[in-house]
Amino acid sequence: MSRLSSNIILDEWFNKIVPKPINNRPGYDMKYVSAYIVKYCCSTDLKKIIGIEWEYDTLSVVKPGQSLIAWAVSVRIRLQELLANQRFSVYHLHCLFAGFGNGKMVDSDYHRPRINKSNMAICFDCWKLVKITDIKPKKTYFSEWCRYGYEIKSENLMKYHWDNECSKAKTPDGSARIIQRAYRNYKKQPETFAKRVWEAVRNDNTLKEKKFLNMPSRGIRCTVNLDIWYSIAGLYRPYHVPQDQLYDYISYSKHKRRQLSDRLAIARNKIQCNYITPSAPNFEPAYISPAKQEMIPLTSYQLSNCKSDTGEIFISSWYVKQNNLLPSINHFNQPILRLKDGTKIMIV
Repeated sequence: MSRLSSNIILDEWFNKIVPKPINNRPGYDMKYVSAYIVKYCCSTDLKKIIGIEWEYDTLSVVKPGQSLIAWAVSVRIRLQELLANQRFSVYHLHCLFAGFGNGKMVDSDYHRPRINKSNMAICFDCWKLVKITDIKPKKTYFSEWCRYGYEIKSENLMKYHWDNECSKAKTPDGSARIIQRAYRNYKKQPETFAKRVWEAVRNDNTLKEKKFLNMPSRGIRCTVNLDIWYSIAGLYRPYHVPQDQLYDYISYSKHKRRQLSDRLAIARNKIQCNYITPSAPNFEPAYISPAKQEMIPLTSYQLSNCKSDTGEIFISSWYVKQNNLLPSINHFNQPILRLKDGTKIMIV
């Protein structure tokens, strides 16, 4: 059974045939729905529709003392079964509205449970609890009648949710907001190693033509940047291009995946090297200026931390090489100088 929507139409002539509904929720008033179906939906089994509505309405009832979250959890499996079996409701078209009380038949007319005062519903797309507020009818031009009237569609009640809250938005505005929200959440995340790698790849100055931006269609051979291509069924063939540089849609995809993998590997290695490379020691050793050959003495803090019991000070040769200290001295394992107190400064 396909989805059947019964929009609310407020029009003086129309409402003489299809009675004006009791509220502004499409599909709620079954008396309106029945008249709408008889008037506009041929070969529709009204009894079958009422039977399906009864199933949904039974699930919609929030029991006394039951929280809305507990209600949503308890009915979700059965709701999914109804939707999977294409047993669609007229009223609960995009969501299951919360209700209270019981449905009943009065003189062959079906009356639904009343609307729960919380105005909450379960969205069939994201399965979140969402507040549904009633909306005003929208002025609409009906071309078949050549006049204006007022109308409310079932999706109008969901528009705010789809645009601002739903994780599976059905409108362009909602889809844009989902992307923006995901990007904001991504920016708020702590910087991980993987995130640093992806940021480095994204900003590695690779030309757009070399990125994975497009794909050749079946029956097309092309160069890796799509600047030269030909159709297998056509007569043109770029003979000046070697055969191993022409790709079809499968080999092109494999080449681009390898290319992206290489870019990721390069970025990862660069970042790992920055992690592994030790920083320079945080001290200033004695330094002999090549120009003036004068000594800059150590501070008292450096002497207290570097002087050993043997009356010698040892300076790492790695530090000397990294900082270009004492460039004129080549024999690192020989005494460089002796302080006034007899302390030797050694390069080790």
